[in-house]
Amino acid sequence: MNDFRIGDILRISIDTYKKRWKILLLVSIISTIISAFVEIFGIIVTSMEISSLQILLMIVYLALMIISIYFTARLFVTMVIASSNSLRDEEIRLSQSYKEAKNRTWRYIGISILFGLILFIPILLTYSGISGDIPWVIRVGLLTFGLLPTVYLVTIFYFSTYAAVLCPKETSVFTYSKQLVKGNFFKVFILILIPIAIMAPANVCDFYRYLDTTSIGVQLGYSFLKMILNMLLVPFASLLAVASMERLAKTE
Repeated sequence: MNDFRIGDILRISIDTYKKRWKILLLVSIISTIISAFVEIFGIIVTSMEISSLQILLMIVYLALMIISIYFTARLFVTMVIASSNSLRDEEIRLSQSYKEAKNRTWRYIGISILFGLILFIPILLTYSGISGDIPWVIRVGLLTFGLLPTVYLVTIFYFSTYAAVLCPKETSVFTYSKQLVKGNFFKVFILILIPIAIMAPANVCDFYRYLDTTSIGVQLGYSFLKMILNMLLVPFASLLAVASMERLAKTE
């Protein structure tokens, strides 16, 4: 019997967010501040005229990006651990969750990179089908062979990064995720779409941000809106994924 229901997962995630929003949102705020600082710094640097100072600041910007990748990843791992504890109604100590995240962060980063490499060719085909002046037959072919595999791979491997954090003894998180999704593909796909739909306005703003290359104020405004929405959404998305994974693990 399959007890995996979208309504139940949503209800559990929303109720848990209401109860533990302070601690979960704090992690998200810290991560957002780091990302915001680096992004705003990048917008300012790239808007400068080419000079020795700009080149130096670009090097600083790249260094900051690398450092921020590690710390935002570690904070996300902290979020996943805290989400799991929250769903089990356990006491959360942010310092303890952050400490636990240290030994799991590099595994999470490694699995995320591998996941990105798996998706690289399908996403490239999809992007090629969307952009460029090409015959419609080729466009349809690129979108078909790009979009469908992208949707399939994202869905079956959706829990791989979460399993990398919460299942340290699991040697093949991609196989584990695929096994969890088996028989529940469309339900998992719908759950994936929920955070994407919520973030749609911010993503549209982000698109227009890159169209406006003259106004730094407009670019910063778009970035600020996206960061606020993302900050509020990440804890919910984390709860949604962890609740889904743990429920599927029980119904296997």
